[in-house]
Amino acid sequence: EEIGELAWMAGEELLKEEGVVFTTTEYNPPDTTVFSQPKQPAEVVVTPDGETQPEPQDTTTASATTPAPPVTSTAPPTTRSTTTTTTTTTTTTTTTTSTLFQPPGQVSQGVGVYIPEGRSASGIVIRRNSVFGRDSSVAFDGYAHGSQVTNNVACYFVAGASVAQDENTIGAWCVHPPDGTERHCRPIADGGYGMQQRLRKEIHLWTDKQFERFAAAVNKLKIQHGAYPFSYDSFETVHPNGHVPNSGPSFLPWHRRFLYDFETAVQRAANDCGMTVPYWNSFLEAGDIWESVVWQPNRYGGRAVKVEGSQENAFVDSWEVPTGSKCVDVLDLGFMKVEKVNWCLEDGLAAGWTHAGDTGCTKCVHRKPSAGSINSWPSVIAFLERTPEFEGVNTWINDIHATMHAVIVGGDMGNVNASPRDPIFFLHHALVDRMFAWWQEFQTVKGGLETHSCPTCKRTLKYYEEPLEDWMGFYSTSNRCIELPQSNPRSCIAYQGHSMEGSVSFSFAEKVRVGVGAATCEQKLDEVNLGMCSVQQAVSITATCESPKEIFKTGCAEWISTMSMRSDEDRNARIAACQKEMDDTITYEHVEQPQEKEEEKLCFRCHFHCSESPLPFGGESGVFPP
Repeated sequence: EEIGELAWMAGEELLKEEGVVFTTTEYNPPDTTVFSQPKQPAEVVVTPDGETQPEPQDTTTASATTPAPPVTSTAPPTTRSTTTTTTTTTTTTTTTTSTLFQPPGQVSQGVGVYIPEGRSASGIVIRRNSVFGRDSSVAFDGYAHGSQVTNNVACYFVAGASVAQDENTIGAWCVHPPDGTERHCRPIADGGYGMQQRLRKEIHLWTDKQFERFAAAVNKLKIQHGAYPFSYDSFETVHPNGHVPNSGPSFLPWHRRFLYDFETAVQRAANDCGMTVPYWNSFLEAGDIWESVVWQPNRYGGRAVKVEGSQENAFVDSWEVPTGSKCVDVLDLGFMKVEKVNWCLEDGLAAGWTHAGDTGCTKCVHRKPSAGSINSWPSVIAFLERTPEFEGVNTWINDIHATMHAVIVGGDMGNVNASPRDPIFFLHHALVDRMFAWWQEFQTVKGGLETHSCPTCKRTLKYYEEPLEDWMGFYSTSNRCIELPQSNPRSCIAYQGHSMEGSVSFSFAEKVRVGVGAATCEQKLDEVNLGMCSVQQAVSITATCESPKEIFKTGCAEWISTMSMRSDEDRNARIAACQKEMDDTITYEHVEQPQEKEEEKLCFRCHFHCSESPLPFGGESGVFPP
């Protein structure tokens, strides 16, 4: 007890030396357990650049890793149980001012701040080498949470968060550290924990620097060892559970949970609550897949090029990855041997990754690309609009997502058991979840339907043994995001997309505001994203690419055939059902030649008209209002 009191007094002296005026109207010794039993892991604390003043940042443009303020759950209260922390009363009042820190400012890096139990943190400015930090040798700046602290709460400031000398603002940005627990990155407010907001952005909205930080976090996760979800390789082990037979309509909820766990693991590795996974809306590049930014060396690498067939290979075209290294696996069929040529990645996020104990192509992250086109985004929206039943949407998205896996990318991605080895898996599945979220918003807002349950959903998810409906989530019309898990939400997931070159909400709002009436592809795409096209209007949009029906049917066969947990009879039946659905749904009523480069890339003509009212806030699914 005496040691604790002496340490507290020494801390006051340090603050005075830093130019901080420290006034206490009534003094109570701290709880000495804070010194002997620290509860915050050392890895949570991030050491900034050592400067006493945070780096100035541009506050006009939001960072891809800057989260929105905390939100309150709006899901039905009957399905909720809430965890709170009881706040105790103290007579301690502390006032500080500082000439060294000029608010408002921005936190240039995530800061872990450890506040002793029972001590009021209102208005305290955390200075360099302050005893309020977990380690007095750590240099950091920031503000403490504007309320009393109990249970030795760790207050973590997210990189880029704007902080001012207003304790309401300060409290809004104070969140639990990214530690993978139930409290992971949740805002600390009113003695309890709110929901973490996760805004996932389309890959074209990411800057090079933002993706570089994301890639560094994924690579850090890759070299870690441990059980799921604390190492990258553990995701490969768990993934087959998402495709087991007799699991009901679980594809979308199961992979939503799987993606959520990966994103949480990346945030933990990066020590950044604002870092989310990117998604790629490949349907917006349906006619130009291999020219996408996705394949750049500073993204996911492995851009494929077409090699024209020659007499040596019976004039059959092939696809190569010039930046990769060729690897050949030999399939021995007994009566003959078949060589399978793949390409090990030598650039991009997974460049040089290896798998211990494997040989041949399986030792590296490899791909077997091929020619491929997919359906246009309006045709996807048309299906999501006209299908109110969750079971139908779950099956259809499951079926169409196979083409990117098994036909276009191939290699590791083309095998159910190994697909998460290639990090493009998570980029693709973020799109899968984004389609699910769009359907939930549209059917909730415009259809008036309940999209958080279904008649056949009363079951548990394989491996997780949690209710399937928990990971359907609840679409909040006030927060405009998906609350997860439904019974006791910890996070709210939202998506922001690009429309040709910019954010959908911005481009559409600008056109309306300035009265631009030109029927540009960008504006028409905005109308599609905003749900302004009726089903008939969306279906009748003229295509500029031939129907990729046969490619999708090949995807069905190639992908499902790798599901080793299913019997041959079950696989054949599943392939037949998948291919029939592709015959029924991947069709175009009208096909014309493109008149512009954008029309060739998007695979549709931009001369249509949509007349329905837009979804709220003038933005695409999950874009937070200003």
